[in-house]
Amino acid sequence: AYCPERGGMRTYAIDRMPCCSITMEEFKMPADFDADEYFSGCIGVFKGIKEEEKVPTYVRLKVSNRMSEYLQTLPLHKSQMLVEEKDNCNIFRYLLLPTDELASRILAMGDEVEVLAPESLRQKMKEKTLRMKSLYD
Repeated sequence: AYCPERGGMRTYAIDRMPCCSITMEEFKMPADFDADEYFSGCIGVFKGIKEEEKVPTYVRLKVSNRMSEYLQTLPLHKSQMLVEEKDNCNIFRYLLLPTDELASRILAMGDEVEVLAPESLRQKMKEKTLRMKSLYD
């Protein structure tokens, strides 16, 4: 829906709203709005907040054979493409928004995946894993 406070479209988690009320304000969806296009680079339904997260970018993941089999039966995203097969791993490419939601999905795969590109997402993953490591030191 349109968020007047932020001056743009936002995704609302209705199940998280503690209450709501009907108002006389009306919003008309733009005739050219395409939900598939709007969410095309998303993992989940949330778009990026930071400027560098608002433009889809090519993401390359180096994935263990075990995780690769999983991703081939249940792709991470519709843009998933297997671009290189090696003896002990595979390389997948995606066109995605480099958001925290994406980082969380990658973290959920543990040590069976490595971000190769873009460098900004690789650094984000490095920072997150170092913070995680410090919890256990």
